Amino acid sequence: MFNLQKQTLMKFIWLFIYCSSFHLQTCHKDQRFPRYLNVGRLLESRLGRCGEWASCFTLCCRVLGFDARQVFDETDHTWTEVWSRSQSRWVHVDPCEARLDCPLLYECGWGKALRYIIAASRDEVL
Repeated sequence: MFNLQKQTLMKFIWLFIYCSSFHLQTCHKDQRFPRYLNVGRLLESRLGRCGEWASCFTLCCRVLGFDARQVFDETDHTWTEVWSRSQSRWVHVDPCEARLDCPLLYECGWGKALRYIIAASRDEVL
């Protein structure tokens, strides 16, 4: 009995903390996006939104020895910035959009009015 309860609990923990629903305009379907807390489950399911992918990518960068920070935007988007020693600057990387060094993507490409942005690195929050 205990093993069954433990397995059920582990499945619940492994799944997600909550689920977001979105209407996909390109195919006119509603899609549920589980918000996973576990990177392994995210990579296994390949379902997630920008927050999950940016967190995963930032973690991978840090594991590989890069100085990386996750950037959060008040208008509901998040991405990664990686410190480039050769360029002496933070380089924009959006793993969800497969974009590298395109920091104006959101304002010019999407038409978003970015107002409040927070960047969280290993050593500081800006």
